[in-house]
Amino acid sequence: MIRGTAYFPTLSAAVSYYRPYGYTSTGDDGVTRDNTANAVRYKIDTGLIHIGKPPTKPDERAYIVNEKPGQRYYVETLEQA
Repeated sequence: MIRGTAYFPTLSAAVSYYRPYGYTSTGDDGVTRDNTANAVRYKIDTGLIHIGKPPTKPDERAYIVNEKPGQRYYVETLEQA
């Protein structure tokens, strides 16, 4: 079994991953601002996502997948012999 996680190798990878989700706002001056980095920091601060390798069990392995954009960890349960 393979599953995606809420773990990202770097802050930059998490920001790239979430940027297409549309964390923008338009100020009173009419300028549209990208608030993705702030949204990602909030997700980290509240424990919704994490930076670094996820914990795994002895029969699992974690690896990074290029999500295009961004990267995040997946965890695979290994076959038992």
